[in-house]
Amino acid sequence: MKILRQCLAMAVAATALCACATRPAFEDAPPTRSVAPYQAARDGETHMDKSVMWGGMVLEVNNFEHHSEIEILAYPLDEKQRPKLESADQGRFIALMAGFADPATLPRGRFVTLIGTVTGDRHGPVRGEDYVWPEVDVKRLHLWPQDFRESKSRVSVGFGFGFGG
Repeated sequence: MKILRQCLAMAVAATALCACATRPAFEDAPPTRSVAPYQAARDGETHMDKSVMWGGMVLEVNNFEHHSEIEILAYPLDEKQRPKLESADQGRFIALMAGFADPATLPRGRFVTLIGTVTGDRHGPVRGEDYVWPEVDVKRLHLWPQDFRESKSRVSVGFGFGFGG
């Protein structure tokens, strides 16, 4: 009976560990090897109308009458579709969204992952240099919690054996 209780306790602990694991932003999204934003900027015509999954840090939100533009500093994504901040950035891109994107919800410095379609590019200066931003029509956007980098499981399981008389 004691062994049965121990096995049941281990099964409950294992289930709890699985429940604490970070889930991908888009579980139903097919695995994708998206071109990096800097590649899409360099070879714009080649990547036009291609689906991408990109993520990064919000730099700026601009709202217009019928749409919003979010400038994002891109980072490669990890296996959970989270931006990998320890990696080098992959350039900037402009996310185009229908309607109003609230800058209070998407403030500078927050991280997102999105699925969209490359629709064009835009030229302009960044720090006095000519720059090309790929534009992406956003289909789905995930805003990561502020502590997403620390969202590793803090649960641990230990096994102990006792002997006595």
